[in-house]
Amino acid sequence: MNSLSGGAAGGAAGGSDFNPENKSEAEIQRFCQCFMNELSKYLGPDIDHPGMGLGVGAREIGYMYGQWKRTHQVGAQRGRGLLWGGAAPFPHATGFGVAHFAEALLQDKKATFGLGKAPPLAPRLLKDDKRGRRGGGQAHGSLRLLLSRLLCPPAVQDSLKGKRVLITGSGDVALAVAEKVIAFGGHPITLSDSSGHIFEEDGIDASKLSVIKKIKADRGARIGRYIVASTTAKFLQPENIYSIPCDVCIPCSGEVHAIGKTEATLLADHGCKMVVEGGNLPSTQEAVASFKKRGLLYGPYKASLSIGTVANGPNLSHRPLASTAELDAALAERGLAVLTQVKRTAKEFNAIGDLNRGTEIASFLKVAEVMMAHGAV
Repeated sequence: MNSLSGGAAGGAAGGSDFNPENKSEAEIQRFCQCFMNELSKYLGPDIDHPGMGLGVGAREIGYMYGQWKRTHQVGAQRGRGLLWGGAAPFPHATGFGVAHFAEALLQDKKATFGLGKAPPLAPRLLKDDKRGRRGGGQAHGSLRLLLSRLLCPPAVQDSLKGKRVLITGSGDVALAVAEKVIAFGGHPITLSDSSGHIFEEDGIDASKLSVIKKIKADRGARIGRYIVASTTAKFLQPENIYSIPCDVCIPCSGEVHAIGKTEATLLADHGCKMVVEGGNLPSTQEAVASFKKRGLLYGPYKASLSIGTVANGPNLSHRPLASTAELDAALAERGLAVLTQVKRTAKEFNAIGDLNRGTEIASFLKVAEVMMAHGAV
């Protein structure tokens, strides 16, 4: 993921197995301080840089940076450098980046059948048409042209505008994705947490999202509280969130392998055309294979989550961003660059249209090239 970011970052990412949901504020503060005591041994401009992730927000960043200052001689660097000097200027960058990648993927799609290929029926019909023409049929040329236009449509552009977007999770990334989807003209219809999911059939607009943000700002608050503030929201209806009809699915929850073959089939059966991952490892390999088989566009998390790194501390030191508008421009530029790189790599390794393979290979190549340059074989 880091190796696709475009910056001078390594290929690894990690964290802790601490669950903040059932901890008090004092316990979280003490954990952040103890964690930084050990983590600080491995931090520095030429070693590693910590950043935001699942369960890490402005408060955790502040606790960690405060402990760093207590144990090291550092000057004030608010908004830049290590841990942004304790004040992350764009905590929504990761979620915005995921939405920008989804938008870039839709605008780049080559045909209505997902990976730019005609459905299996098309080659067979066209082959039959060739046989018919050899037999002397006069109308087969027109039939062939009609089939080509219907089954192998020309390149078309699309966008998130008007799309029904199923989002799982309700943390910083999920809420930022929902905000940017609304800005693109899309309609987020779900959010979830460990207690269940809410479903707004007509979509979550900016005012409803503001209410949800206020609810989730209280540490430990559950998403189900939202139904008290909304007359149209449904909670746990239907029971399986992946059975809700949608155009796009963006899984952002912290649950690893939440989408298996069964969930992938449900999504495809209910009209989903694209899955862009906004969390770490949300889909199993069986689910990814199912996406490909059913013709869904698929954006792997290693690609989508790399977009938001334009707003990490070291990158901001090299390319400062003064406003959300500048952040948006940088994210859009990075999203297109990552997509182009992944597509080019997939084509080079004989996997045209397979963004998953393109992402894996492109990520590996950068690390491998550095290892080779350093004499590691």
